[in-house]
Amino acid sequence: WGIATSRFPKWLAFVVTLVAATYPPLSAEAVGDFHELAFAPLLTATLVWAVDRKLWRMAIVVAAILATVKEDQFISLAFVGLVIGLLMGRHDREMRRCGLLIATIGIVTAAFYFGLLRPMIDPHFRYFSLHYYEWWSFPATTAGFANALSPLRPQYLFAILLPLAFLPLGSRYMLFALPGLAEVLLSHEAVTMGLGTQYSATWSGYVLCAFVDGTSNVFRTSKVAVQGALVFALLASIWTSRYYSPINPGFALYRPPTMDDQIRERELERLPRTATIGTGGWIIGHLGMDPHATIAMSDEDYLVFDAFTDPNYWKTIDALKVERLLGSGIYAKVFDGAGIVVLAKKHCL
Repeated sequence: WGIATSRFPKWLAFVVTLVAATYPPLSAEAVGDFHELAFAPLLTATLVWAVDRKLWRMAIVVAAILATVKEDQFISLAFVGLVIGLLMGRHDREMRRCGLLIATIGIVTAAFYFGLLRPMIDPHFRYFSLHYYEWWSFPATTAGFANALSPLRPQYLFAILLPLAFLPLGSRYMLFALPGLAEVLLSHEAVTMGLGTQYSATWSGYVLCAFVDGTSNVFRTSKVAVQGALVFALLASIWTSRYYSPINPGFALYRPPTMDDQIRERELERLPRTATIGTGGWIIGHLGMDPHATIAMSDEDYLVFDAFTDPNYWKTIDALKVERLLGSGIYAKVFDGAGIVVLAKKHCL
């Protein structure tokens, strides 16, 4: 809205903002897993707005806050800062200075986090996220090395641009989204290329700002063309949300409870409220409000295994784990049904 009101009459700014608000990935970011990246779209959009309005101090403050969200923002900030300072600010001293300060924030916070803070927190645990980009170690994954030209990547780009009528491509602010898109598209695992995951938050704020700016570029050329593009974008967003919604209606929590859901809920409610509970998979949807429940299984009083979401994973991994735990004599099986297996430490029985 802040960017739109500086480019359009108020009524058209409202229409452009309304179309942006129907963007399908936003619904997934709003109702999906709450993740630290949930803070990124608002902050990235505010950063673009501050740069667009030449509010340099505001831009620096927002960049500093954005650096506290997640470590992937260090790379984005360094890249965005260099684009602002070296490309957009070539003939504007204040913009160039602001961009280089933003890049410095990204570089300094990266050095602080990876060089000092993270080694202090846990020096023995490798940085897990790098495995997404170790193509040589995972040649057989869905989007792996053997499928470097997998159609998943162009399909993903098409899916994120279609509901915006491809208008972001006409804006220089689309450059800001490149690090987030690279994080998603360069992974060898297909999970990053799902519009229902938190990864879309790395680029959505930038892309929506580019949509407004790109729309204004068309508006200056043809008012009729921009009206047609906005109608197309709105219809494409509605169509996507109806037939290919990122929130996956009918999956997990977005459907009426089944009989098995009710059985699971009843059995899990019987677990002592003071006991620690370890679980995995979508079972946390039943236990999410329990302060003693965690998805980090270790030696909790009760362990709840998901045997229904991914039958192959259950058969090859978790079922064997259950056998070992029962064989250790530490745990006993207290429930097996409706797709879950519940183990309890013997002293809890």
